[in-house]
Amino acid sequence: MKKVFTLADKAWAGSNLLYKWQKTVGNFIAVAGQDNSVKIFDRHGQKWTELNLPGRCVGMDWDKNGDILAVIAAKSRSIFLWDARVNKSSRIKSGMKDQMSLILWSKTSPMFAVGTNLLALGSEDNTVSISNQKGDTIRRTTLCGEPNEINFSVMKTDERSSPADSTVSVSVGKKILMLFNVNDPENGVELSFQRRYGNIVSYHWYGDGNILVGFSNGYTVVISTHIREIGKELYPAHNHKDSLNSVAISSSLNKAASCGDNSIMIHDLSELKDNTHVVRFDDETKGLDHLSWTDDGQLLAISTQKGTLHGFLTTLPILGDSFGTRLEYLTSLLEVTEKGQYYDKAASLYTRCENWSKVGDLLPQVSSPKIHLKHAKAKEADGKYEDAARAYESAKDWDNVIRVLLVHLNNPEDAVRIVMETPSIDRAKMVARFFLRLNDESSAIHFLFLCKYNDEAFQLAAQRGKMEVYVDFIGSEGTQEDYQNIAFYFEGGRKHLQAGKFFQKCGLYSRALINFLKCSNTDDNLAVEMAIETVRQAKDSSLTNQLIDYLRGESDDKPKDAKYLFRLYMVLQQHKEAAQTAIIIAREEQCAGHYCNAHEVLFSMYMELRAQKAKIPKDMTTDLMIYHSYKLAKLHRDREEYLKAGHMLLRLSNYISRFPKHVVPILAGAVIECHRSGLRNSAYRLASMLMRPEYRDEIDKKYRWRIEWCVRRPGKDLEEEKTPCPFCGCKLPQNELQCYSCKNNVPYCIATGRHMLKEDWSECPHCEFPALYSEFTLLLKTEGVCPMCSETVRVQQLKKISDCSQCVPIKLPSPLTNREMHTGLLTVFFRAQ
Repeated sequence: MKKVFTLADKAWAGSNLLYKWQKTVGNFIAVAGQDNSVKIFDRHGQKWTELNLPGRCVGMDWDKNGDILAVIAAKSRSIFLWDARVNKSSRIKSGMKDQMSLILWSKTSPMFAVGTNLLALGSEDNTVSISNQKGDTIRRTTLCGEPNEINFSVMKTDERSSPADSTVSVSVGKKILMLFNVNDPENGVELSFQRRYGNIVSYHWYGDGNILVGFSNGYTVVISTHIREIGKELYPAHNHKDSLNSVAISSSLNKAASCGDNSIMIHDLSELKDNTHVVRFDDETKGLDHLSWTDDGQLLAISTQKGTLHGFLTTLPILGDSFGTRLEYLTSLLEVTEKGQYYDKAASLYTRCENWSKVGDLLPQVSSPKIHLKHAKAKEADGKYEDAARAYESAKDWDNVIRVLLVHLNNPEDAVRIVMETPSIDRAKMVARFFLRLNDESSAIHFLFLCKYNDEAFQLAAQRGKMEVYVDFIGSEGTQEDYQNIAFYFEGGRKHLQAGKFFQKCGLYSRALINFLKCSNTDDNLAVEMAIETVRQAKDSSLTNQLIDYLRGESDDKPKDAKYLFRLYMVLQQHKEAAQTAIIIAREEQCAGHYCNAHEVLFSMYMELRAQKAKIPKDMTTDLMIYHSYKLAKLHRDREEYLKAGHMLLRLSNYISRFPKHVVPILAGAVIECHRSGLRNSAYRLASMLMRPEYRDEIDKKYRWRIEWCVRRPGKDLEEEKTPCPFCGCKLPQNELQCYSCKNNVPYCIATGRHMLKEDWSECPHCEFPALYSEFTLLLKTEGVCPMCSETVRVQQLKKISDCSQCVPIKLPSPLTNREMHTGLLTVFFRAQ
C-alpha cells in the first residue's frame, strides 16, 4: 500500500473524525470534526469544498449512486445536501421537532431513512423496532443488553427463496451477536464468543452470508450464518497483539482490513492469518480509530484518535479509453489550450486524463501548486521518488518533500537543509525521528536545538537519558528557562554538581548552594569552588554565612580544607580575613613539619593577594621569609655553599619556635654548618644550648660528638661582609634585613637570603620577587628554576633593574635576642611535653 494523503486540520485536533467515502466511484471523501463544518476532499487529498453548518455534524451519508451527500447537524432541523455532479449545496427542512441523530439513504431509491422500505432502530430501553415506509412499527423485540450496529442482510439457507434483505443483525452489549428474521423477531439466534476475544468492536456481512467480527483484544473471526453451521468460527485469527480498533471489508478485492496496535493489516478473506500488507504508525501516539474502504477497493481511509485522516492506495485502477468523438474533442481542446500557452489549464486537463508524461513536460511553465502536488503524488505512487521530491518542492509541500527524502531516498542532508530554510516543528520532528530510528539520539537532539526548538530537544534528551548531550550543545546559548529545566532534571536524578551549576546559571543561588553542599566526596573539590563562586555572585550574607559554617565544619563536624575558606574570603574581597586564613593554613603545615608545603601554600596565597592589590600583612611576609630561608638552607648545603647555609640556619634559630617538631635537627645542623664555615662563636653558642638535658638525648648519635667538640672549643665568628642598604647606603652585614640607619626592612634575595643591593638588582620574570643579579645568574646555570616559585627560568630572561625605588620596604620584626631565643626554645619544649 502507498499513502496517498494525510489530512489534518487544527479544528480536528484531539477528536474522533466522522467521514464517508462517496459510494460507487469513491472520488470524494467527506470529513467532519468538532467544528461546525464538513470538508470534502478528492481522492488525492485535495480540498474540494466545505459545507458550513449551524452546529457540529452528527451524521452524513451518500445516496446509492454517490451523487448526493446528505448531512445533519446539531442545533438544526434542516438537512444539508451537496451535489457532487455540479458542486452545489442546498438545504431542506426535515419537519422534525426533535434533534436528529441518524441519517441513512435507501439502498434502492433516492430517499432518506424515513422513506426506505424497512427501518430498524435500536433504543436505550434495550429494544429493536422495525418500521415500514409509512413509519408504522411492524416488529419489536426486547434484548438482554444495549443494541449496537444494526444491519440488514441475508442468512444462508438451502432454498435461497428470499433474495431481499430479510435478516437483522445487532450487537448486544458488545458481547453477543443476535440474528433474527424481520418476519419472526421473537425467534432470534444468539451467537456468543470466547471471553478471551474481548468486546465486539465491529462486524461486517460479506459474501454468501458470512460475517467478519472484530474484537477488542485483537482477534478477528469469520462466522457462517448457514442454518446448518450457524455460529461456526471459520477463520479465527489473532493478528493484533494487544488491541483492535476497527475492521472493514472490500467485497471487490475479497480482502479485509483491521487496525490496532498502531498498525493496519490487510487480510485475504479466505485466510485471515495471512497478512498481505502491514502499515505501521509509530508517530500516532493516541492510537487509531476507524477504517473505511471505497466501493471499488482502490482506496482505504484510516482515522486516528488525535484527529488526522490517512488515505492509502490499495490497488492500482484499471485504466481504459476508447476512440470516438469524446476522446477527439478532448485532444483538440488540449492542443488549443497548450498552443495558447494556457499551461496551467492544459496541465490540469492532462492530470484528469492521468497523462503524467505530458504533465511532466508542462511543469516548468506551470505555476499552480495543486498541479505540482498531483504530479508529485503520481510520481510517488509509481516509485519515482526523486521526481516526486522535486515535484513536492515545486508545490511547496515541504512536509511531503521531507517525508520522501527521509523515508524513500534516505537523504537527511537535503531534509535538514529544507527544515532550516522553512522552519516548522513538525518537519523538525520528522528529521529527529529519522535520526532516532538510526539510534543516533545525539544528532536528533542537536538538530532540534539548531532549529531553536529547545523545549523539544530538552524533552527528547530527558526521555532518552541524554541530558549531557543537550547540555554540550546548549553551552552558553540557553535561556534562563532552559537552564532551570536542566537544573531540575539533574536535581531529580541526584546529580547535585550538575544541578548546582545550572541553578547558578539561572540565578537560583540558594538552590545552587544547597546542591553543591550535597555533592559526594568525588566531586568535593569542584563543588566547593562552585559554591564559592555562587556566593560571590549572589552577594547574599545569609548564603555567605551558610557556606562559612559548612567550610568550618559547624554543620557536619567535618572541617574542610582551609584553602577554601581563604578562597571564599578572596572572592568576597575580605583580604584581611583571607590573609589571616592563609597564615593559619601555613602554620598548620609548619606545625606538622611540612615546611615546604607551608612555603608553597603561603606563596600562592601571597601572590593572589598581590594580584588583587590587597595589603599583605606583616606576619604573612615574615612567615614566607622564614619558610624561604629554610628552603635556601637546604639548597646551599646541597650546593656545598656552607657559609650561606650557616647564615640561613642562624636566621632560622632566631625563629626556632616556628619549627616545634624539628628544633634539635635545625639547631644541630646550624652548629655543624656554622663550625665548618668559620662561624665558631655561633656554633659554640648553639651547641651549648643543645647540650642541655632537655635536648641532649634527641641529638642524632652521628652528630653528637661534633656538637660536644664545638662546646669544648669556643672561638670567634668569621666577620661577615658588609654591603650598602639599597635605600640609604648604610653598610650592613650581608644577611641583615633591617637597616640601622633608615630603619627600613630591606628586601631579601630569593637566591641567597641576603639583603638586596641597588646596583645588583633583578627580579624573577614569573613571580617578580627580587634577586641579586650576580647570584641568581650563578644559581640558574646549575638549578634552572626560581627557588621561590619553582618556575623554569633561563639566564637570558634575567635583566638588571637600575631603578629599584618602586620597591616598598617590608617591615619585619626584629630578630630575637639570645635570651628571647632561649625562652622560645623552652616554650617549645614545654608545649611538646
